[in-house]
Amino acid sequence: MVLLAGGRGSRLGGVWKALLRRDGASLLSAALAAVVESLPRARVVVVGPDALRPALAESPHGSTVTLVREEPAFAGPLAAVAAGLDAARDVAGHGSAGEPGPASGLTLLLAVDYVRPRGIVAALAARASELGTDGPRNAGAEKPATEEGVRAEGDPGEAEPGGPGPDALVPVDASGRQQPLAALWRSDSLRRALEAAARPAAGVAGAGPLSVRLADAPMRRITRAEGVVVREWRTVEPHLFDDVDTWEDAAAHGIQGDRA
Repeated sequence: MVLLAGGRGSRLGGVWKALLRRDGASLLSAALAAVVESLPRARVVVVGPDALRPALAESPHGSTVTLVREEPAFAGPLAAVAAGLDAARDVAGHGSAGEPGPASGLTLLLAVDYVRPRGIVAALAARASELGTDGPRNAGAEKPATEEGVRAEGDPGEAEPGGPGPDALVPVDASGRQQPLAALWRSDSLRRALEAAARPAAGVAGAGPLSVRLADAPMRRITRAEGVVVREWRTVEPHLFDDVDTWEDAAAHGIQGDRA
């Protein structure tokens, strides 16, 4: 599982979103608790700054977490995903069958600034079996989902009977917006999508670590990568994917923090 916690928090005056507090717990701690509740054996990689280490030390769920940083810092969510996936692959003995982690072949992505991580993680964990991990997915087994053709809740999509599932499960919120920062991926498919997203245009040189090549790239680069099949599911809960971008957002959800 890769928890994305390294954004600038520009509209919060540079305050780390992960350290904001709701009901006495940091958003970082709440996200970790959500993972432990729904996926108790999953390994967690947090992508964020060293400033999060004290919060991890205080969290009852922080002792087994790996903290890494994307390079360069503040390079955006795709660079952070690449750094987290590399770290998850490097740590031995991850995960267990059926739970997001290298051993299961699944990777859960989650941004730390979601207000209701418990509901998000539980919903994705309940759908993990839809992806299947019995070898590489056949690119022709299911039609790519489009923005115009969002599949309804519970729709099994176009997968061949008995065949492998899609590459990723990506929620669509009540307003119709895709939420790629709260998604469940086949780990091999995520790696392939990242490589495709980092591939330079014709005639443009590209070298260096994957996270560097993905600096400032939008998340849609992987959900729309060639050959990637995304299964979308629409939530019926209007506020499940509320997040915190401003102090007004924070106040609306009873979230507190020290203004810079």
